[in-house]
Parts: sequence; structure tokens; C-alpha cells
Amino acid sequence: MMPIEQLAKRLIREPLLHFLALGGLLFASQPYWQNLLWPDTITVSHHDIQLLEARWLRDSGRAFSEETRRALLRQHIDEEILLREAQRLGLHERDPVVRERLIRNMQFIEQDAQQDEATLLQAAMSLGMTNSDLVVRRRLLQLMRHRIESQTSITAAEARAYFEQQPAAFAKAPRYDLQQIYFAQASKERVQAAFEHIASGIQPAALEQLGDPFLMGHNLRNQSQADIARQLGSDVAQAISQATPKQWFGPISSAYGQHLLYVE
Repeated sequence: MMPIEQLAKRLIREPLLHFLALGGLLFASQPYWQNLLWPDTITVSHHDIQLLEARWLRDSGRAFSEETRRALLRQHIDEEILLREAQRLGLHERDPVVRERLIRNMQFIEQDAQQDEATLLQAAMSLGMTNSDLVVRRRLLQLMRHRIESQTSITAAEARAYFEQQPAAFAKAPRYDLQQIYFAQASKERVQAAFEHIASGIQPAALEQLGDPFLMGHNLRNQSQADIARQLGSDVAQAISQATPKQWFGPISSAYGQHLLYVE
């Protein structure tokens, strides 16, 4: 019978034992290295939130509410999940549009004709361009959404029901076409005279003659409430949103003076 010490030495030298030990170590550490490659936690910084808010105001022109903040955060997190899954599936390496974009980015940065495309692609990925380049992000999101949609069947009735449950998510902010008569200093007599001329059927082209010249002009087109607030102040924007179209009203005060307004 083989002594225990000799048996132990033989087992230590056994390749199969080494293989099993290595496999067990990899299995036990799987959560750690998997998290390094594809971390489960999505961190949204204060800077990220500021960018989401700025983009929302620029694109929609609507006031930013807490409900809007939550909706944008949900959308941002959903997109991060899709982007990470796209990279886990290797779409950033296989899709020709993404590959060409990343390679061109690196060619512009490096300007080294000696480097092959595979090297440039790896360099772009190491710099995090799959996350930072907006064109690449949009392409990867498009690919992932297409993969999901191609496996999803939705009836017209289900789509309408979803829309009716949350119509605000699909609504766009109203846009206004305005005419105005501006007074740097508005007396009751000047305002009354302007209303009398308007009532007599004066043509719009002559409106500026009833008041004072105004740097922004007397006609504002396709303006959101946020646009009006930035240009003329929140009081004017609020008055516009509550106005009856096709009727002159005012005067409304701004930092510039007084305004008679007409919502077309």
C-alpha cells in the first residue's frame, strides 16, 4: 500500500488535478471577471442628468418636470443596457457601419497609414469610442432594437392601448406664430390708439408703426414656450400659452418694455 506522503506528491504532479483546480478557480471567480467585462451596475452621474435635461430643453422646448426626469432616466438606463448587450454580442466588431466609423475616427487621430484596420479598430475600442461616439451609439441601439422588434409581435390594438395609457410621452410641445406691437414706454393713450387702429382693420405690415422698433422684430415664427421665455421672459410665455388665438391682448411686460400680442 502506497504511503500517504507519496500519494500526495503523485497527486500534486497529476495534470488532471491541475486542470480541475484551475477550472474550479475560474468558476469561483466568474462573478468577478464577468463584472469587469460587463458590469451589472449602471451609474448615472449628475453630469449625465444635466446633459439629459439640456438635450430635452433643446429638442422639445417644454418645461422640465420631475416626471420628465424619471422618464429620461429610464430611457437612458434602457439604452445603456442595450449598448452593453450589443458589445457583449460583439456587434461593435461585426457591424460594417460601426467598424468603418471607428476605423475612420482612428485614422483621423493617428494619421498613420502604416497601421492596419484591425489595429485601428482595437485602438478605437480601447479609447471607449463605442460608448462616446454618438453615431456608433445610435447604430448599436438601432441594431439591438431591430433584434428585439423582429422577435416581438404587437397588434394595432395593443399599440393604440399603449399610446392611450401615456399620451404625454408622445406629445410635442406647441409652437406659436406671433405678432407683436412693442412699446419701450407704453402710455394708456398709445395702447388705446393701437387697439383702435387694430379694430379699424389696419394691415399687419403697418403694425410696427403703431409702436417702437424692436430688435427681435414684430413677427415671431415657430416659437416654443421655452423659446418665448428665453427671448421675452416667463410672463410673456405664460400669457401666450393661455391666450385665445386670433385676438389681440395686452399689454404684457417684459424686461424690454410692453407688448401687445396676437397668437396666429
